[in-house]
Amino acid sequence: VVPEPNLNEVMFEETTCQSLAKMLENCLSKSKQTKLGCSKVLVPEKLTQRIAQDVLRLSSTEPCGLR
Repeated sequence: VVPEPNLNEVMFEETTCQSLAKMLENCLSKSKQTKLGCSKVLVPEKLTQRIAQDVLRLSSTEPCGLR
């Protein structure tokens, strides 16, 4: 029997995922202006969201989790 997901946990994970994706986008934007010296960085749609989901999934088994 698979336990039903806790709604609060699902909402927390979604919020965390969105925050992480936004942080990745901000880092790319800053790098574009300061390190890369270009006017645009093109990223496939929802790529930062998928990366954030992968990071959260992989960090769930780490002793210190996501820092």
